[in-house]
Amino acid sequence: MSGHRDGAAMRTDPPVLPGVDPAVASPARLYDYLGGTAGYPSDRMAADRLRELIPELEDTAWANRAFHQRAARWMAEQGIRQLIDIGSGLPTEGNTHEAVLAQAPDARVVYVDHDPMVLAYSKELLADAAGATLIQADLRARRESLIIRRLSMSVSGGR
Repeated sequence: MSGHRDGAAMRTDPPVLPGVDPAVASPARLYDYLGGTAGYPSDRMAADRLRELIPELEDTAWANRAFHQRAARWMAEQGIRQLIDIGSGLPTEGNTHEAVLAQAPDARVVYVDHDPMVLAYSKELLADAAGATLIQADLRARRESLIIRRLSMSVSGGR
């Protein structure tokens, strides 16, 4: 949700990445479309339909984002030094690791998302972000042990 609130503005669709089906709306791209630019026509159509059904949807998404940032900061202030952001979505303003690391520079944030577009967009953002990493995984899959192993390599007990 990068702050672009004009859904009617001219848009250039992002490149189609491997594993991304632009014909099927994605929750990460839908959420981003409410204020960002990373979406395809299927996402815009789905989001516009949701806006018709729920006029306050955009305000609710922004309120949700603000709560997420406050909660992340609060957890860091309470001494929590390892956070897992499940279903993190596309990078946006005030990412979890930015809110947490501003309060606790020694903290670790692990993002988990299954969307290949999230992985692609996050790689650049997290390249220089000490204390933050992304695991591409679908927690709905039956490979829980693989996901748990990957998470355990990114966080340590007792913190």
